[in-house]
Amino acid sequence: MAHQNISFRGHYDNGRLVLVKPIEMDGNFRALLKMRIQAGDENLNKLITLFAKNAQYTSKTIQNEILQCSSDLVCKEVLQRVKQSKFYFLLCDETTDSASKEQLVLVL
Repeated sequence: MAHQNISFRGHYDNGRLVLVKPIEMDGNFRALLKMRIQAGDENLNKLITLFAKNAQYTSKTIQNEILQCSSDLVCKEVLQRVKQSKFYFLLCDETTDSASKEQLVLVL
């Protein structure tokens, strides 16, 4: 999802994953899980339908952990490439957001 520059979570990411009726405010993570089940992923379907409510691993806390793990992997890959490069470039940009808070972006 990061590659496509789309959000991971939506407005409603708590509770059981509902497979029969769509919840419009579900995030992309939960929508992708539903799509996989509809495409015939039996293991995922069993996880969602048979396991206890607290063992589905679809909560916003788990999603944040998945995001953190993904972020760590990307950072390691970038650092490895930088270390192997002869040259690299650092781009900085600063802006003020709608809450009058300054935001600094660093791109390596």
